[in-house]
Parts: sequence; structure tokens; C-alpha cells
Amino acid sequence: MQKHIIITTLSVLGLLLGGCSNSITDMQSRGYDDDSFLSDDSCSYTYAERLGNVTSDSVDLQFKGFTGNDYVWYLTADETSEFSLDYSFDVEKGNFKIIEITPDKEVITLWENLDDATAEGTLNIDVEEGTSLIKIVGKKAKGDIQINAASNQEVQIIVPNVPDV
Repeated sequence: MQKHIIITTLSVLGLLLGGCSNSITDMQSRGYDDDSFLSDDSCSYTYAERLGNVTSDSVDLQFKGFTGNDYVWYLTADETSEFSLDYSFDVEKGNFKIIEITPDKEVITLWENLDDATAEGTLNIDVEEGTSLIKIVGKKAKGDIQINAASNQEVQIIVPNVPDV
């Protein structure tokens, strides 16, 4: 009898936790194109696997099963300044983009992949006075990304206080 209660309790608990996880992932997937969701100062994401790190001048990440939005950098400027990022993206699966959230909460898509793509180049960003946020956004994405920030004394790069994996 006691085994039956334990098994039933564990089964119900597993269903509840599994249902919550799927609801969160569904919300993160719907948020891919929702600027009001993306412009929030928080991040919400799921990775099946994430390797690499983010520093104040570079991003080097390999990921699988990335859904949601994740911090990369805060960019702070005393006046509007141009800022350059050299990038190399190899997105094998899913949707992926890199966005800027301006101090006015405007969402600007800097680069987007809707299928699978490999791309290299330079992104020139006009960083407005105040603090902007750079995020990566994915929907069932798998890939490798490298981003290197050009030195610019007018723009301060701050790495959000989130753990690297």
C-alpha cells in the first residue's frame, strides 16, 4: 500500500514538473518575435547544452536546444556612439538572432537566421546615450557563435552577472 502511494505521488510530481517545463519552453518560443517580451531587462532561456563564455570583449558559445533570450552585454555610453562587433555565426538548426535593446526599450534586430546559416562580418551599432542591452534569442537553435567587440572608449561593456557554463 505504501509503495502505491509513493509511486502515485512521484508520478503526479513528475507530471506537474514536466508540465511546468513545457509551459516555460512554450512561452520562451512564443517570445521569439514578441518585442515586449524581449525588451524586458530579464532573460528567460533553456539550453539542452551550452559551452563557452562571455567576457567584456568577446563571446564564444556553442549551444544546442537554445530557446528563449539570454544576456550578452550591457553597453553604456555618455553620448550616442558607434560601436563595432566582428562576428562569426554558424547556426545549424532553428531560429537565432542577436538583438539590441535601446535605453528607450526599442528592440533592434542586428542579425537573424531563420533556418541554417553561416555568416561572418562586422555589425556597426549606434549605441544611444544611456544603457543598451545586447541579447541572443533562439528558438530550438543549435550553433556556434563568436563575437569580438572593437575597442571603443566611448562605450563601456558590462558583462551581466550570470554564470558562465
